[in-house]
Amino acid sequence: MPKFTFMSWNVRMYKGSKPRLEEADRLISRHSPDVLGLIEFKAKRQARELMFDRFPEYDFAVTDSKGGLEMIVGFRRGKFKQVIWTQRFDFNNAPRTLRPGALVSVNYAGQWYSLLYLHTDSGTAKKDYDNRWKAFNKIWKLEEALKRSSTNGKPNLIVLGDLNTMGKGSTLTGAQEIDQLERKARQNGMYMPTKDASETWHQWGKGPRGNRRKLKVSELATAMRSDLDHVIASKDLDFVVHGDDGQSAIHVHGWQQVNGSDRVNFLWSLSDHSALFGEVW
Repeated sequence: MPKFTFMSWNVRMYKGSKPRLEEADRLISRHSPDVLGLIEFKAKRQARELMFDRFPEYDFAVTDSKGGLEMIVGFRRGKFKQVIWTQRFDFNNAPRTLRPGALVSVNYAGQWYSLLYLHTDSGTAKKDYDNRWKAFNKIWKLEEALKRSSTNGKPNLIVLGDLNTMGKGSTLTGAQEIDQLERKARQNGMYMPTKDASETWHQWGKGPRGNRRKLKVSELATAMRSDLDHVIASKDLDFVVHGDDGQSAIHVHGWQQVNGSDRVNFLWSLSDHSALFGEVW
């Protein structure tokens, strides 16, 4: 039977205005997840409004990183018997210039489930790729540690977020890095549930950093897209089918659902990432 729902969404350096917060509110409320993770949240005032006023039925925890692009994780009050929050600095890089992992462990009907939200290093340079894989390899260690500590030998781990699977230089494409990640997951007793969209990120503007402009509707067809956001789960975990395709476990919701000028505005004013939504069975 269905147990609880979860959501992960990179809201792209969120410093947003009230209209942007209202748009984010509508998308989150549409799915009403029991566990919610927002990535790249920067604005403290809007974070307080989101936590205190817009989602008062949740308790929240916030990461603390040097870069100030934080993860906000919320969990529905009363849904779980107990919730434990841990900030995992071991998933940061050595100088701690990236983001720690946000680990929330929830007790549902006497069973523990751990959800680890990650925002790994972006870029295609060797150092970016190496930083990502240092984090990925720690996933398998966490899976094994949870397995050893579990009373029934089931780790019940869900890793989700913006994993930035961009590849490495000219030697490895993003798709090939995802294939690597899927193989490593299977080798370590985990798997990547299917999503109902092949891409989760969309180019949101044109021009150099600091002087970008909105895309034109005519540019949407040739805009860059990529598959950066993923879910990795322990092999014994099953998920309710939520995909628009009627068969995928993970529903991708965001810019895919709008077209034309509505997509341009979504990308520009809200986020270049779509959200991931799933439900544990």
